[in-house]
This record gives sequence, C-alpha cells and structure tokens, in this order.
Amino acid sequence: MSPNMDKKWLHIAVILMFSLVPMVQLVSAETTSGSWFDQHLARYSSGISTGGLFPSTSTGWSGTSAEGIFPWLPTTRSERTIPTPVPTVVPPDASVAPVYISALDLTAEYVKLTSQYSKTISMTGWKITNSKGKSIRFIDWTNPDGSVFTFTLRPHATVTVYSGRTGTITSTRLYWPDEMWNDAGDTAYLYDPDGNLVSSLTR
Repeated sequence: MSPNMDKKWLHIAVILMFSLVPMVQLVSAETTSGSWFDQHLARYSSGISTGGLFPSTSTGWSGTSAEGIFPWLPTTRSERTIPTPVPTVVPPDASVAPVYISALDLTAEYVKLTSQYSKTISMTGWKITNSKGKSIRFIDWTNPDGSVFTFTLRPHATVTVYSGRTGTITSTRLYWPDEMWNDAGDTAYLYDPDGNLVSSLTR
C-alpha cells in the first residue's frame, strides 16, 4: 500500500473518532442527569446490591413517600398497620333487668335497688361498685346462733343501701360501714351473680 493511501486511511479514522465524541457525551449526559424514573431505578439498583430485592429501612425505605424507591407504596410500618376495631359499649337495659338501680345520692351516701320481678330474689352474689372500683357484695353470713342469713328482695320492692354508717338491718334498709360515693360525681354499677352489668346510674 502506498504512503498516500496510508495517510488517507489515517484521516478517515481521525474524522470518525471525532464524529463519535458528541454521541458519547450525549449518551453520558442522559445517563447521569436522567429522568425521575432513571434516578429511582439507580437507587433501586443500589438497594439490590446492598440489601436484597426489597431493601430494608437501612437501604432507602425511610423518609417520605416521595423520596422512597417506590413512592406509590407505604414507606413506614405504621402506614401498613390495620387499626383494631373498637367495640361499641352498650349500656345495660334496666327495663329487662330483674333488679335495677332506681336512685343514687352521693352526699347522703345511699343507693336504691328495685326489683322488677313478681318473685322473691336472693341477692347473694350481687355486687354494687362505684367508678373507682369500690364495691359492696351481697353474701350469706352466719348469725351468732349459727343460722345463715340470706338477704332477699321482695317482689317489686326497693331496698336502700346506706354506706358510711351502721344501723339495724331490715327488709328495706341495709348498711355498709365504709363510704362509697364521691360527692363531686360518681357512677353506681350493679352486677348480677354471674358478673354481668345489669344497671348503672350516674350522678
């Protein structure tokens, strides 16, 4: 091959090399600046190399959703937590209870229980409580002569339970030595022997 031919091929090679430089720069510029998708794809690729297919909080899951690898997915544990339903508390229906609280006087320290039954009700196991958990429980107790006393509520009768005092027990009056009720405001709850709340009254 002649020297002139060698120079000609050399010129062609130089022209081709310089003509390819802008194309290389263009591709490089598009790759480094990139679109939103390219940037997030790069972060995703970085996450794969450091933390697996779905990176943990240490590899990019923390922060706001707009900054996450997958912005349309929740980025924190709290966002993925399903709230636990709160059950609705239904107050007891005194109209169907065998015994209900018919009166409550906080300063005079007494509560009244009224029977809605046409039969005598044994009160053993029934319980009265206040909003702080203080309670009066009806029990069978033994008399000095060895006999057992059980308080019974007569049909459609009312018994007044006084607290903070003593007195003579009758079929309509009972006494509890400790004070029960908060004068500033309180609620009386009545539970049957099975522990079911059957009546309440707030004052």
